[in-house]
Amino acid sequence: MSSTNLTAAVKGELRAIVGTSMPLRAIELSSLLRFAGGLHTISGRIAVEVELDNQDLATRVRRDISEIYGPVSYTHLRAHETGRNL
Repeated sequence: MSSTNLTAAVKGELRAIVGTSMPLRAIELSSLLRFAGGLHTISGRIAVEVELDNQDLATRVRRDISEIYGPVSYTHLRAHETGRNL
């Protein structure tokens, strides 16, 4: 199994699980960020970038970041990029 397929499989499993306790939600969030996210510094502030292919999961990640860690977050929805020149 390629790493791309493994990543998709893990994201699918994490999407199916909805934690109820705060520690479980934090673990799920950290797993999703590990497979779909990255940290960047922009103008001296930390930015978390997460690329997901499911709007419901993206909404859940945004909500969990806000409820667990408290910062203001902004979302930007983009169309899927294939990486091909047309």
